[in-house]
Amino acid sequence: MGNNYSCYNCFSKELQGQTIENSTSAYPYDNSSLEDSNYNRSKLFENETMEETYTESEALSKTELIDTINKTMQKFLEDIRQDPEKLGYKKVLTQNAVEVLLKDVSGGYSLMSIWKCSFPAEKVANFLRLVDKRKDWDSHVSECKKICDISSDIAVYYTLYKRFLTMAPRDVLIVGQQLHLEDAWVDVSTSINSSLVPETTSIVRAKIVLAGYYIQTIPKDENGNITLVTSVSEANFGQSLASGIVKNMSTNLTPKFVKAMIDGMKKFEAELN
Repeated sequence: MGNNYSCYNCFSKELQGQTIENSTSAYPYDNSSLEDSNYNRSKLFENETMEETYTESEALSKTELIDTINKTMQKFLEDIRQDPEKLGYKKVLTQNAVEVLLKDVSGGYSLMSIWKCSFPAEKVANFLRLVDKRKDWDSHVSECKKICDISSDIAVYYTLYKRFLTMAPRDVLIVGQQLHLEDAWVDVSTSINSSLVPETTSIVRAKIVLAGYYIQTIPKDENGNITLVTSVSEANFGQSLASGIVKNMSTNLTPKFVKAMIDGMKKFEAELN
């Protein structure tokens, strides 16, 4: 990252210090943007170069980060190629051609979604790399930025989510990797503990145990779909959120998220080549 570069300075102190104490929203996510609060989004990341090269001087070593994501990738690939039912997943919802499956895991649950789209697999993978565009298509996200590159296919990312029920906003700091295998594009990430972006008292640091996409080319079906996407998400949202409430909410929001993602690909299709 360089001796004169501080990742924390990439995120406005107004945003980091935001408190959400008087929320009365009945919807799980408050769709009112943080832009309505007392800070100017245009000042975020101003005059900063986000995609710096990671150095060993940071809180986590390059070796540790690569080892962390390699283990996560290996586990994801071992599981994703198996029958979900044999792994303990149960189908809980089919809506708008999106299948949602759940299984209980230690400390929470793992959510899998399976869906198809008419975009080529490579374009879906390219879309996942457009992290700076996520807030433009995902109404639950306030900011999403690449912090630094670890290697040609591994990087560290920060995402700030809008407030959840009456709770404070959540954020995540993850290391992610995208690979092109013979049979699929694979995009996997997991949380890291690092001072690259320090935790604050007003924003709860959520933990992503695993977030992954397995993107395969398939023969064109009757609806024009040519890509099959299987995603898995296992996370801990922090604080005293009831697991059952979060599980039901995540299940019901997944088809909406997939639709938003496909709409986002349409919106930014010119940037996916």
